[in-house]
Amino acid sequence: MLYPQENSCRGLIKLDGYWRFSPDPKNTGRSDKWFTGIPGGRDIPVPCSFNEIFTPDDFDGLEIMAYEGTVWYEKKFSVPKDITGKRSWLRVGCAYYTAYLWVNGVYIGEYAKGFLPFDVEITDHIIAGQENLIVLALDNTLSETTLPQYRATHELHIPKPTSNFDWYPYTGLHRPVYVYWTASDCIRNVKVEIIKEGDDAHIDFKVTCADTWEKDVKWAISLNSEILNTRSEEHTSELQSHSFISYAVFCLKKK
Repeated sequence: MLYPQENSCRGLIKLDGYWRFSPDPKNTGRSDKWFTGIPGGRDIPVPCSFNEIFTPDDFDGLEIMAYEGTVWYEKKFSVPKDITGKRSWLRVGCAYYTAYLWVNGVYIGEYAKGFLPFDVEITDHIIAGQENLIVLALDNTLSETTLPQYRATHELHIPKPTSNFDWYPYTGLHRPVYVYWTASDCIRNVKVEIIKEGDDAHIDFKVTCADTWEKDVKWAISLNSEILNTRSEEHTSELQSHSFISYAVFCLKKK
């Protein structure tokens, strides 16, 4: 997954700042259609953890520090008219633990990524040149498959996970959120793998493009930085980037 950037072919909008936020202790947000807009709620900075932002007085006595369950976030934004014909994506840097996403009232999907990022194409769901609405419902309920595991216990008003983990499971949108756009043909991911084989090594590249195009390229190097060859399905040629090879050798020696 490539990090969003701006260049001659790509643009982005950073959605950090104030969002609307509300806990959902009765878990009625879906049936009440909060995905079309959160009723009431309070402003919250993003990125942050919500646990220490509010007090019980903010939500009718709800102990927000120790809250476990569903919370809702919403953000309104606009994108330029000139992105028509391009592909639009939403990247969420971290939505702990499980996130459910709606764009302009349309359900997009579920993402149980914990502290990891996810991105999703939203081209067909946003309107260029007009205001759009993103809504995220986050569920931080602990289970046997989450980190930390199991449900929280409450001692001295400080919730602690019932596991061997010694850190508190803070919850929220912890990292930046972006809407970005690309050309219709774009690189989605670049994977680099260094495989040591005796005194030699292979650097395997896999480039994944939208939608399904993939290309594998293998570069073979030796530990003394001598270039052996470059191989792909279509050609063989010399590799000239000595700085890149030096970096690859450094990585190998560190192993």
